[in-house]
Amino acid sequence: MIAALDWCSGICWSIVYILAIVVGFRKKTYCIPWLCICLNFSWELLVVVKRYLSSSFYELGFVTQILWLLLDIVVLATWIMYDYKKTLFAKALAFVGAFVVMYCWTFCANMWEISAFVINLLMSVLFLCRKPGVWSLKSIALLKMIGTISATVLNGWVFDSWIIVWLGGLIFIVDAYYFFGLCFKPKEVEYEKND
Repeated sequence: MIAALDWCSGICWSIVYILAIVVGFRKKTYCIPWLCICLNFSWELLVVVKRYLSSSFYELGFVTQILWLLLDIVVLATWIMYDYKKTLFAKALAFVGAFVVMYCWTFCANMWEISAFVINLLMSVLFLCRKPGVWSLKSIALLKMIGTISATVLNGWVFDSWIIVWLGGLIFIVDAYYFFGLCFKPKEVEYEKND
């Protein structure tokens, strides 16, 4: 059961990022909210560094983290290339700020799993706050929801973390509202370029 939940979460989230990359380059936009891109890339980078320093880079999980880091690099590139509202300096400042926050939260406070779920919740809320655009794809919304449910069951119930269960429950509520909103209001789903 643990392996099935882990694979389900990993595959769903990988497809979410691949779809975000494909649509981002095709439509010359970015599909993941910029703050979440910066935070998630920083988180993945720190996880890879932590695993490398602890000599756990021979495990299968390390290879997965490297692949996710590579996907995050490409998602980050779509934001840098297609967010025309922010200057390169503002983007660099946002990234450095996100990296410092993640470093303090993960290395200093040792809250790896919780910080990942907080980023996920932030992403869900920001999806709701944005005007309809390419991030409104139903497949991205559905796969994000399924991947998060799997991760919540695994990290929350199986590994007995009630904070993650609560965070995962909040994420599910927001994701379900967003997904079903897309299903019942298809006219709002547009393919816009960022201004």
